[in-house]
Amino acid sequence: MTGGVFTRTITRFGAPMTAVDAAGAEAGTAPALVQPLREREDQRFPTPLGRRRTDRLLCLAHPDLPLDTLGERGIVRWQGEEYRIITTQKVLAGRETAYRWALLRPREEE
Repeated sequence: MTGGVFTRTITRFGAPMTAVDAAGAEAGTAPALVQPLREREDQRFPTPLGRRRTDRLLCLAHPDLPLDTLGERGIVRWQGEEYRIITTQKVLAGRETAYRWALLRPREEE
């Protein structure tokens, strides 16, 4: 665990996020900050069955949260909602992970 500014900020202001792998097993819990991305266009688009959500959210997570190990069917739970990870990356400060960055979308019923 790093003691950097980003980690302290996420720990202080973030809410617990739980990473869940494709088998449904919890892979870890750590603080995260989640914010909707502002889009110029409507985040819903028409389909034959009606309009579908395309909301995207920015996630800044504690470096200990294993977002990059969940696999394609993994999800994260944050404040009572479930999200799929579109993409994720470690953000480095020197050789240490300062935080994890991820782009999320709401999980659709399957």
